[in-house]
Amino acid sequence: MPFLAGLLRRLLAPMSLIFFLKPAMRQSLQTKPVYVLALLFTAVFLPPLARRMTRLSREAFTLLEVAAAIHASFESCGADIWPGYDLSKTPYLLYLPQKLVLFLNAPFKPEEFQAYPSSWPDLRTTAFLHRGPYRDLVGQFSFDYPIDSLSVFAMGMPTEILFSTEHPALTLFRTTVHEGFHHFQAHHFGEIPWAREERYPILDAENIALASLEMHVLKDALLAMKQKNQKQLNTLLTEFVAVRDFRWRRGNSFVRRYEQGQEINEGTAKYVEDKALDCLLALLVKPLHQSLLAAMKEDLKYLTSMDVLVQDFEDRFLEGVVAPEDMPRNRIYPVGAALGFLLDALKVNWKRQFQNAGSEVSFAGLLKVQLPVDSAQEPIYLREAKTEYRYPQLLASAKKLIAGYLAEYARALETFRSSEGTRIEVHLPTNGLQRFRSTKEKRWIVENGRTQLCLHYNLYSLKSVAGDSVVLELRNRGLLEKNDWQKKQKTVIFYLTQRPKLILDGVPLRSIRSGRYLFKRLAMTSKHLRLRAGRGGTIVVDKDRIRVELR
Repeated sequence: MPFLAGLLRRLLAPMSLIFFLKPAMRQSLQTKPVYVLALLFTAVFLPPLARRMTRLSREAFTLLEVAAAIHASFESCGADIWPGYDLSKTPYLLYLPQKLVLFLNAPFKPEEFQAYPSSWPDLRTTAFLHRGPYRDLVGQFSFDYPIDSLSVFAMGMPTEILFSTEHPALTLFRTTVHEGFHHFQAHHFGEIPWAREERYPILDAENIALASLEMHVLKDALLAMKQKNQKQLNTLLTEFVAVRDFRWRRGNSFVRRYEQGQEINEGTAKYVEDKALDCLLALLVKPLHQSLLAAMKEDLKYLTSMDVLVQDFEDRFLEGVVAPEDMPRNRIYPVGAALGFLLDALKVNWKRQFQNAGSEVSFAGLLKVQLPVDSAQEPIYLREAKTEYRYPQLLASAKKLIAGYLAEYARALETFRSSEGTRIEVHLPTNGLQRFRSTKEKRWIVENGRTQLCLHYNLYSLKSVAGDSVVLELRNRGLLEKNDWQKKQKTVIFYLTQRPKLILDGVPLRSIRSGRYLFKRLAMTSKHLRLRAGRGGTIVVDKDRIRVELR
């Protein structure tokens, strides 16, 4: 009976739609029963048939959605997003850790991969897939990942993080476009100015207040651009240039060099991410024939790219200013993206200059020439911006946040040190070491960047760039990181509630006694840890502490 009732509902539902059609169309259907039969067949039999044929989990379907959305966006707008960066043609890996790997825009079938099932939704590109775990892809972004004779990028996120977001498909879409552009930069950009992020003066109250002032001005400039108010836009951009020039001149050259490099590196990547989103949202308002994009359309129907960008600014503010920990990097994402869109609006041909990179190019420099800005008048514009956006209040908020930041760090450090379990310390050289971190929790950076603390990483990994001589993966634990840049040494400290298993030089240690051991190869595993070292070192084991020193 339940089956018959369900079938009856399926049969009647499409029939009821006929009464909502225009009279001419209704008459056509009534006079041509074959159309009605086709409608009935589509409504009753195809959906369950499609589900049986594809057998896709929610996670797998999301991965396919993202692949289709990226391909459609770049196929439609590739040159506008960034000349030469085209993810509708460039081969890359998109994956769900431990479950599914897609090789997209594939020029050949790699070993261990199989053909993309014909019963699955069309991706409109050549694709192969691998089911289950694949090599060392555990939920991180990887540069120059070898696939047979090719070197590609691989993008995945820890499943528990990805599917805790409001829009998993949108999150993976934006992250893939962004991180993939870093791979493009590595091969096609000139020399990008570099300075060590950890040394950024995050506890400089005046720098925080002035950078926050820049962001308030830029946010209003975006709104003026949206409203096509050119006069207001020019005034706001002139104020931005005045504030930026003053801030970069007030301190040592480190801040200027660091931020200039980050605007070229991260600013352009965030611009590309938002530009691709802008293209996707424009495609989704049109009639769609691809099922994967149609599914995304419902999720994203209330989004506009400008709203996303403006909200990105709002999300960075705490009491009107940028939080200290967001100063070195998170602040630069929306600032760089906004400046890219604003230069587009001014019809400035800026992308080639940024791709050439070098020590002179900057967003503020291009604006200064384009507007143009009279250097002699900059103090006036600076004063006007400070008055309009209540600079003294911004400075007071910055000082308050700094005091709170240090107090929070002290409490967090005490919490970390009181963690239960075995304390693990790993000391290793920093040369040729790649780091990946995934967390939603706050990170504290103190002692001029030498010490960093996070009470919960979903994933923290260290990996040797050349080969796999060192791989460290820590999941769902807190971690304290200490850096000695002069000695080029890194120390990571964390706690494990279960004693880890140890293998030294291929021999398992069934009972770990206290003492000091030499090794040429080491493996240490537990529920939360995977550490493998193909280089020598020493390990010191105590009752509640294990210390590993790698050469």
